[in-house]
Parts: sequence; C-alpha cells; structure tokens
Amino acid sequence: MFAQSLVFTNAPGSVSTPSDQDIDIPLYVVNTSANPIDVKVRRMSNDVATGHENYFCWDVCYETTTDVSVGHLTIMPGDTNTFFKMTFLPNGNTGASSIMYRFYDKNNPTDLIEYTFEVDATTTSIGPDIFKPNNVLSSPYPNPAKDFTYLDFELNPDVMSAEVRMYNLIGKQVKRESIQGIDGKLRVDTRDLMPGVYFFYMIVDGQEVASRRLIISR
Repeated sequence: MFAQSLVFTNAPGSVSTPSDQDIDIPLYVVNTSANPIDVKVRRMSNDVATGHENYFCWDVCYETTTDVSVGHLTIMPGDTNTFFKMTFLPNGNTGASSIMYRFYDKNNPTDLIEYTFEVDATTTSIGPDIFKPNNVLSSPYPNPAKDFTYLDFELNPDVMSAEVRMYNLIGKQVKRESIQGIDGKLRVDTRDLMPGVYFFYMIVDGQEVASRRLIISR
C-alpha cells in the first residue's frame, strides 16, 4: 500500500483535443506531510494511439523518449508545486491515448502517487477553450518575510469568487484577502503577526485549489 504524502489538486479528468493541435495539461502536486519531499517523476505507461506522442516538464522539459526525470523538485510541507505539465502531441492522428505518470519521494520511493491522463484526439475542432487555464497562486515572496509578502495569482475567466486565507500552525485564520480580477498581485501585511510558520490557501468558488507556506522572521 502506497504512502500518501502527495496529493493532486487539479486532476483534469478526460480531455479532448483536435488531432491537429498540441495540448499542455498541467497537474499540481501538494505535499501534505510535515517534511520537505524531493519529488521525481516517472512515466509508468504510455498506451497511445498510432502517431500520438507526449513529453513532460518537471525540473526541465524532456524529450518524448524520456520516462524518468533526471532531477527532482523539493516540495515544502503544505506547498503546491505547479511546475508539472504533460504536452500531448496528436500529430494529426485521431484516437484515444492513456498515459500514467508517477510522482515519488526519491528518498522513499514507496511514498508516491500516480495519475493517468486520458486524451481523445478528434477530427473536429471543439473551440479555443478545450482546456482552460488553471487557477494559480505563486509561492509568497519574500519568504521568509518580515513586514510584507506578495502573492501572484491567475484565475480562469469564468471564476465567480476567489479569496486567499492565511492560517497559523494551530489552524486559526489570521487574514483573509479577496481577489479582484483574473490576474495580479496580492500584498499581505505581516507586521501584526508573530514570527513563525503560516499557510495561505486560495479558495475559488468555495473550493480550495492551492496552498502555500510562509515563514515570518524578524
């Protein structure tokens, strides 16, 4: 049985794309443990229709023939990593493809999580919004922070409401900021907070979609 220190926040489900269009499909990985994890990626299976190809980006972007990332990315406790994407290349060919990727702790390979991408390449264009951009929250900067920290955000155009909530280590909400617009920057005043570890959560239409960790030191 696999350990579950890693979870996904935006599993895309089945995706369709015209056979003449490449598509980038992101996947966000969250470290739910109390320790940093050095995460590597492996393509476990590549059951693709004739003519289909795919490659992935993690620490770098790899060739279509590469199955395992050479390097790793460290995900801090409570942080969400948004670097992964699989690029699917139909190359003008129709059909359904299934590709499984594994994300695992390089120091404890049994601590892992897997996801299977299901992609259907069709002959008919299904419009420009085949796969809408995901809601993104950057890591806070500077981090550690003293008086202020900043968060960049990007939202889907159809989002109705969004906000960022900040909690301390015992789970008490200490700040709440509404997000206006579909992209921009939040400035968070930390002068009234004690030094320590805090967590940001981005809530979009009532659902948590991203989390970030902040250290305040003086």
